Parts: sequence; C-alpha cells; structure tokens
Amino acid sequence: MKYAAFLLTSILFCSCNSDESAKIDAFQSGIQGGDNLLVGQWKLIEMLSDPGDGSGTFSPVQSDKMINFYADLTFESTEKLCYMVTSSHDMGKGTYSIENKFLYPDSCTYPTELSFQLNIDTLIVTYLCIEPCAEKYLKVGQNN
Repeated sequence: MKYAAFLLTSILFCSCNSDESAKIDAFQSGIQGGDNLLVGQWKLIEMLSDPGDGSGTFSPVQSDKMINFYADLTFESTEKLCYMVTSSHDMGKGTYSIENKFLYPDSCTYPTELSFQLNIDTLIVTYLCIEPCAEKYLKVGQNN
C-alpha cells in the first residue's frame, strides 16, 4: 500500500511539472492555443544595465513607459525603442515577429532589431549594448 501511494504521488507530481513546463513553453513561444500572448499593454517595471563585470541584475524603476502590442504584428510605445535610455518622450512604433522573437522599431537612425523573451508573467526586451542591458515589462491587467 505504501508503494501504491508513493507511485500515485509521483505520477501526480510529474504531471503537474509537465503541465507547468507546457505552459512555460507556450509563453516562451509567444503563442498558446492560436492566441498571440503579446497582444495587450505592457508596463516597464525593471531595467538591467550591467557595469561590465557580469554582476548586473534587474532593478525596479518608476516609469510610465508602455508598449502596446496589436494582433496585426505592430506595436506602439510611449517612447521610441531605438535605445534603452531615452531623454525624449517621442512615441515609438514598429512591427514584431513572434516566430523570430524580435521587435523592429521604426524611425531609428539605423535598422534596429531587439530580441525579446516572453515568460509566464513578464516580457524582457534586450537592447543592442556592449554590456548586457534589457528592460522587463509586466502585462497590464494580468492577474498574477
């Protein structure tokens, strides 16, 4: 009887892990059940700026920076996404690819591709920097 209980517990534990793993895989692919998980509004909550020694970590920020993703594979942002740190509040826009996991901002001085990673509750946008630099966003209105 002990062995049957152990076996049942093991099966339940493994099935929960595989369900969570499938959920993570769906989020990282950006598509779940045919739905584009990027669609919606995302708010900047943290920034990563490494000093050059690999010790950088994400730090909370107070910001009104937002990105709105649309189902037609376009986005609009409250600031241009050409550089991580901007001093202007010029609206930005561009396109994105779920398959390639890139954002393509318009109106930059040079063609720009920003990679992104979609996690269960956050979006990380990585900028073109010599040292690692990225922004972390949280989906607005999402129940976490």
